[in-house]
Amino acid sequence: MSINPGLDRITLLLSRFPPLTIPVIHLAGTNGKGSVSALLDSTLLTGGYQTGRFNSPHLISAEDCIRLNGQPCQRTVYDKVREEVKRVDKEIESGASLFEVLTVTALQIFERYRDALEGTKLDVLVIECGMGGTQDATNVFPAELVLACVLTSVDLDHQAFLGNTIEAIARTKAGIVKEKGVLVVGLQTHQEDVGRIVKSLGKEREADIVWANRAFIGMEEREELKSVSGQVVITPLPRSSSFSSLSSSSSSAAAAASTLSSQLSLLKAACSTSSSIDDNNNVQALESFISTYSSNPVPILISQLPLPGSHQRDNLSLALSVLDTLRSHRKPLSIIPSFKSRLTDEVIKTGIRETVWEGRCSWVPLEDLPTHLSSLLTVHEGKRILVDGAHNHASATLLRSYIDSLHCSSSSTAPIHPTTFIISLSHSPPKTPHETLSPLIRSGDRVALVNFTTPIEGMPWVRPCPLDEVADVGRGLVGPTGDVWVTTESNGLERAVQWAVEGAKDGLIVVCGSLYLVADLYRLVRGL
Repeated sequence: MSINPGLDRITLLLSRFPPLTIPVIHLAGTNGKGSVSALLDSTLLTGGYQTGRFNSPHLISAEDCIRLNGQPCQRTVYDKVREEVKRVDKEIESGASLFEVLTVTALQIFERYRDALEGTKLDVLVIECGMGGTQDATNVFPAELVLACVLTSVDLDHQAFLGNTIEAIARTKAGIVKEKGVLVVGLQTHQEDVGRIVKSLGKEREADIVWANRAFIGMEEREELKSVSGQVVITPLPRSSSFSSLSSSSSSAAAAASTLSSQLSLLKAACSTSSSIDDNNNVQALESFISTYSSNPVPILISQLPLPGSHQRDNLSLALSVLDTLRSHRKPLSIIPSFKSRLTDEVIKTGIRETVWEGRCSWVPLEDLPTHLSSLLTVHEGKRILVDGAHNHASATLLRSYIDSLHCSSSSTAPIHPTTFIISLSHSPPKTPHETLSPLIRSGDRVALVNFTTPIEGMPWVRPCPLDEVADVGRGLVGPTGDVWVTTESNGLERAVQWAVEGAKDGLIVVCGSLYLVADLYRLVRGL
């Protein structure tokens, strides 16, 4: 069985196992779920909580989508529990899909985990929906266990299963919110459409809605902002919060206002010497925010974000809104009261700073490649490859924005070299190659097209988009001054890396289009 949404099969399968007992943060959305979950997981671990995290799809091997206290589940544990779940599925003829078997496997691993020293169980789960929301296999937790539901950015993707409009997709994804629960909503490209659906669902289910605020670049360490070391980010916390130390007194509110005003001055000065669209948008957003700040003060938190890209500021603002909700809202505090004292600003800052999330605007040094490709290093010492799992129009737009920001931050006056892409796309109608590639590829760019490795463990239905279809789109986008190179060979990624490096000169090299291709690059680096 491939993709077949619905809860009947997994509900039947779960009924043959002990009831679920661990409180959960449940995330849905089109883009950003993995980044937000990684930020939440890291912070909860910093706060002293034992955590389980479930992301999909996996990156390198199936067990790495199941994390215990930040580390991938051991393969032996995964295999043992999965075989048990498959045996029960066969016995009761539940007809569970492969993703449903994977989800039950993950939940049983979480429930059975015990700390090696103290024998204690997990405290909190961070669970990412597989594709949808209401009918997703992860939507099986009783309301009394759900600390908060989270909605990341909603956009068009998987329309064959979720609907052809933003409204339909938003209703499916936001539908995970529980009666009298709380839903924390991230910033949206389609704010009006998503907002209308969220407000309607909140009213229907008597749920509280918390809206994340836009985060701003902090200017104290501007030279670091566009590097891989991290961004200094100012995040206004939700207005419904009541626990933040910065909102507790008029003096602290005044200090926060002063900080914001000084940041605005620095931003304006930076924009006078920069052509970055992102900087100018940041100024406009911060001006708008400050205009209402003095009469309606809100708490802020300044943190260092290690995940590159302006879009990660939106993911950070959502993660911080979730964390602030956990420590201030009646629903999560009724389940885990210690959130109020343990999720301090300092704990949150440390957790954010230590977050790691591979395959999302990540960098792979050329020297990490296998020795048989080492000849590339003689003329390209210190060069790195940018890798990102961007696989739809929205995420491709964000990746291109990050690429452009790297060009804008360069102090060199030399002409910008074309970007070289290594790409493989999944076949996922009605999504088309043009829909994904049009915001990403520019005239004059170089594009290598390969197939990612199949079959994908646990997802045998996944296959690459035919290379001739992608090549036709690529040639139209790069134009006569660009180049499209295609290979169908089994070692296609290795050959594509060599082609890319040898012809890139000083230009950027990007591996993207699918997390499955990103996984192939990591396997190449690690000799797997």
